[in-house]
Order: sequence, then structure tokens, then C-alpha cells
Amino acid sequence: MEKNLKDTKEVIEKSIKALNKEDSSLLRDLSNQTIHNSSIYQDRYSLLTAYIIYSISKIVQYQKETQIDNWKKFKQDILNALAGLNKSIDNINQEFFSKKSKEIIKIIDSIDKIQSTRKGSVLEASKIKKGAMLAKHGISLGRISSLLEISEWDLMQYIGHTNLIDTSDKNLLVRLKNTRELFNLK
Repeated sequence: MEKNLKDTKEVIEKSIKALNKEDSSLLRDLSNQTIHNSSIYQDRYSLLTAYIIYSISKIVQYQKETQIDNWKKFKQDILNALAGLNKSIDNINQEFFSKKSKEIIKIIDSIDKIQSTRKGSVLEASKIKKGAMLAKHGISLGRISSLLEISEWDLMQYIGHTNLIDTSDKNLLVRLKNTRELFNLK
């Protein structure tokens, strides 16, 4: 099994445990861990996983704050679909992975529609947030928008309102020093 698939499988397994514990911060951390793989491999598995896990973390966080109706059913449906994602990675079945991903997205979307007091869609916000994280890793906005199926405009608008990509001169100097040391340059 390729390293990116192995890492994605591991993140999904940890996400299942985190969802059982309803640990939104661990889910968010797992999503961020997966973004690193997404920036290297730019594959659908790790990218969808990062986006889905982050969306789940936001739903779990919202559940803690407001008590979502039928939460136990939603949670079990998501857990079953996550187990299906893992199975699809074992079989390297991209079609089944896509089907299970869409199943989770549909569940999250249904929660979003029930909890209409939220501002906007968790799914759209998650795509944009994860897209911005990929941009921070140096992936072009065009590539990100095609991978996540979001508009470059929405992505640019979000990035423009954050300091996510901005780096201070100090960070730049530290990175330059590290690069010089790596290549034994003075």
C-alpha cells in the first residue's frame, strides 16, 4: 500500500475513535495532519479525508454547543461510512471511496439543513478552510479549486481576510537559515 493511502487509513481509524469520544479538537488535528499529505501527493483520498474529517469536527463541536436532534443516528451513520472509507482504501477502490465520501457529505449536509441557525454550510466552509491550508503549503489556487471543486474567487476572498499565508521576515530568515544548513551553504 502506498504511503499516502496508509497515512489516510491511519487518520480515518483515529477519526473513528475520536468521533466515538466526540473529541472535536482531535478530529480537527487529524484533518490538519492529512492536509500535509494532500499538499505532497495532491491525491483525492487524502484531500477528501481532510475535508470530511474537518467537517465532522465542526459538526461535533456544534453538537456539544446545541444538541443536534437525532445525533446518535447521525453519529452512527457517519461511523459506518468512515468504516466503509477504510475498507475502500484496503481494496484500493476509488469508486467505493467516492461513494462513501458522498454518503458522509450527504449526512453532514442533512445535519446542516436541520440546524438552520448556523451561518452557511459547514461543508462549504470546510472546503474553503482546507483549501487555504493547502495554499499555505504552496499549492496553486487553480489546482486547489479544481481538487476541491470550489471557486478561486471564494478561496482568494477567504485568504485575503486572513493572515494565513503572510509570513514575517523573521520566519523567512529562519527558513533561509535552515535551507542553507540543509545544503551546507554559508
